[in-house]
Amino acid sequence: MGFINAIKSGFRNYFKFAGVANRPEYWYWFLFNLLLAGIGYLLSEWVQLWAFQVLVLFIPTLSVTVRRLRDAGYSWAWLLLKVPAIIPFLIGMVVYYGAIFRLGLGAGFSILAGDADQANTQLNLARNELVAGFWTMIFSMLYMAGSFLLVWGFFTTRKSKSFEEGNKRVPPKNPENPSV
Repeated sequence: MGFINAIKSGFRNYFKFAGVANRPEYWYWFLFNLLLAGIGYLLSEWVQLWAFQVLVLFIPTLSVTVRRLRDAGYSWAWLLLKVPAIIPFLIGMVVYYGAIFRLGLGAGFSILAGDADQANTQLNLARNELVAGFWTMIFSMLYMAGSFLLVWGFFTTRKSKSFEEGNKRVPPKNPENPSV
């Protein structure tokens, strides 16, 4: 499958999560996404193309990834590996930006009021919250990146497996005798 055919297949199978996608189809689709992201980045001063690209191409990218995992003999459930890191990331983000808010308002008003002890207390609390929120977000992002690399770098690069090679996610070549 060529580059243009892979793009056509990606859009033609927009909501199709059943079936399989071979390696060229997946990787050409991935290259297409990368090229669009680069173009969106270059033009982002005028138009937010990247956000539009993410919204439009999220479902077909997910579907081609699910089909690629099925073709390689793996379950789509591996894509859920990133989910446990989302909650700590959001908590870290709330703590981090809450500390920035506290730093701006709490310490700022205390300094304006001339209460140096209260301002130092607010600054110490904000510093501890900034550090805790920052490291929570960093560790969550590292976990998400590692799980992404596992799925993207390992599972999607495997060669296609047939039913006869042990892939239960594809139909057998000989439907009359599926135990072959």
